[in-house]
Amino acid sequence: MKLFLLALLLCSLKGVDSMVKNYTPEVTNANLAGRITATTITFQQPLCQFDSEINATPGLIFWLVVANSQRGQNTFDAITFVQPSLMTHQTASTADYYLTLRTLAERYLCPPTSSSNGEMYFVRVGQETTCRTETCNVPLNNSKSYSVKFILINPSLQNSPNVIAQTNWSSFISLKTVVEPRNIDPSPRGRSAGMIVITAILSVLLFLLLAFFVAMLLMVCCRSTGKSDISEPIPRWGSLKRYNTHNLKDTNIGPYAMKI
Repeated sequence: MKLFLLALLLCSLKGVDSMVKNYTPEVTNANLAGRITATTITFQQPLCQFDSEINATPGLIFWLVVANSQRGQNTFDAITFVQPSLMTHQTASTADYYLTLRTLAERYLCPPTSSSNGEMYFVRVGQETTCRTETCNVPLNNSKSYSVKFILINPSLQNSPNVIAQTNWSSFISLKTVVEPRNIDPSPRGRSAGMIVITAILSVLLFLLLAFFVAMLLMVCCRSTGKSDISEPIPRWGSLKRYNTHNLKDTNIGPYAMKI
């Protein structure tokens, strides 16, 4: 009995391996901010990889499988029939893998229908902070590393292998580390010696420049206050002394004939 189950498992694994595409999901190479954050990872879409299956069978569905361990990869690869309702975000915190990002297969046909608009094609894992559906794309856990793969399912197949095709697993990707603001050390111990020297030199140069500017300002002010266009003040009329004009001197006129 055990040999029979082992043979059945090997056959199922062989069947799954025969459906694996020669495609490995990768982090998008587009000029996009936040390709990897503390809770999200942005992958390129698997465009043009499943055209033959999509054109042959209408109604196919894409899912993204997210594994947080090697055991999760191995466990999912042994499955030939997938029931997505049992593998959604509700098990993401406890299971080794889960399914998310349910998409109609036609979305990944080649060529992209809106490529002329300059759009970027990517899928961002972990971008929904509020879950309202079973297919919620929950934020990833910062303490774990994740690997993903795309699978193509035929939902019309019940109780039989319904994985039509799938990609390889991506490499495990670690998220960015978040540091609490209160835990950031503001002291210069975290700075390099070169940075400290450069900061000190710039501070001294700034001080010298400021001192030179103040000195020049004082020199200009002192020079302007030391000059005057009026040499002496005009004396008052009461201070003028009496004098005799030369042309009015006459023997017949007394010395006090003209007073000023």
